[in-house]
Order: sequence, then C-alpha cells, then structure tokens
Amino acid sequence: MVDDTKDSDDFENPDNESGAPEQGGKDSEEESSGAAGGDDKDEKAGEETLRKLQSERDKAVAERNKATKALKEMKGVTAKGEGTEVPAEVQEWIVAAKGRTRDALFSANPKFEAYGISPDLIGGESPDEMTASAKSLSEFVDTLEGKVRDNVLEEHGFDPEPRASTRAGNKAYNEMDKKEFDAIVAQALRG
Repeated sequence: MVDDTKDSDDFENPDNESGAPEQGGKDSEEESSGAAGGDDKDEKAGEETLRKLQSERDKAVAERNKATKALKEMKGVTAKGEGTEVPAEVQEWIVAAKGRTRDALFSANPKFEAYGISPDLIGGESPDEMTASAKSLSEFVDTLEGKVRDNVLEEHGFDPEPRASTRAGNKAYNEMDKKEFDAIVAQALRG
C-alpha cells in the first residue's frame, strides 16, 4: 500500500520542502489520527485549490493556442497579400493605384510616348519596383536611340557622334605627395 499522506502533506504544507515531517514521528501520527471533520475540510480546500489551478492552466493553454494560431495566420500573410483573399473593393484600389503610378512614370519620360512604347512595359508590384522598371526602360530607350542614330549616320556616310566618356575628376595637386606630383610632371613633359 502506498502512503499518500506524505504527498498530500507536501501539497497542503508548502513550507515543508523536504517532504519529511516537521517535528517528529509522534506529531505526524497525531495529525493523521485527528478529527475526521478537520481532514474533510482540508481535503475540500485542497481539491478546490487543485480545481482552481487546473482551471488557470487550461485558460493559459487556450490563450497560448489562440496566440499560436494568430501567429501562424500572420506568418501566412505576406506584404503582397498572399495567403488570404483580398476584398474586391481593396483589390480595385490596388489596381487603380498601380495604374496611376504606371501612368505617372510613363508621362514623366516623353520618349516613351514618342517611340510608341506601351505603359504596360513598366512592371512591378510596388512603387519602388515600378520606378526601377521605368528607369531601366528609359536607359534602354536612350541606348537604343543612340545606336539607331549611329547606324543612320553611317548609312549616309557620316562618322557617328563621339560618345561622352567618363573623365577623371580634377586632381588636387596640393594634397599629393612629392613622388606622385613628380610623376605627373614627368608625364606632362614627355607629352
């Protein structure tokens, strides 16, 4: 037979951490042989405390599960709205905003319209992506325009226009050391 009095004494008397009787064997025998009414009262208080603790634990577990579910839902939704359905009204506003941004970027570069480039070539999901796309398209048009101009000039017997080259910036002679300055002077004297 298992002695349950030791475990219940620990639960009812939290000050006794060692599990050993506080005063001695004789006192513990007197406590266990005490009046039946006192034991029932202690048992009911212990059961009530146990129920209260279990209820609090169940509430905490439920809150944790709810928070975990909410976190999973939040992780499932990205900035682009994937994972959940966007209401139709919101989707209309998103499409309209993208269209206005695309039109603004298109009208900012008059060469697009002059060469018949479609505004639909400006792609991207965010304003930054659309701006980068428009810049890339503008650089492409400028490069293509230069190549076409050069080809037309060559067809008619003219030399193509010289291209601008990257020029080194002005040198700060007063910040140079003597060896670097002398090398520049020697190169200039050689021609």
